[in-house]
Amino acid sequence: MKKKEIGKKHYSFKRAYMRIPLGDIPKIQKELCDELRIRSRFDFSKKLNQGFTDPRISVITNVEKVFKKYSIPDPWDITNSIKQ
Repeated sequence: MKKKEIGKKHYSFKRAYMRIPLGDIPKIQKELCDELRIRSRFDFSKKLNQGFTDPRISVITNVEKVFKKYSIPDPWDITNSIKQ
């Protein structure tokens, strides 16, 4: 008998990041790093490409605040990661 694990939600803001005009990318990247307390480009790249598994509310609100400032609504792409 196979057991199913409880799936976790995976949150990614990469889709919203790809909608940023090229001239604004460095500015928005710096704001996201400040809000998420990310210190290196490697860590930012990791968060951008791998996303978050069940992030804290503060992470969600901080990312939404930055994207809302630049008129990019609904930055999150949320998927279920269910293991079978």
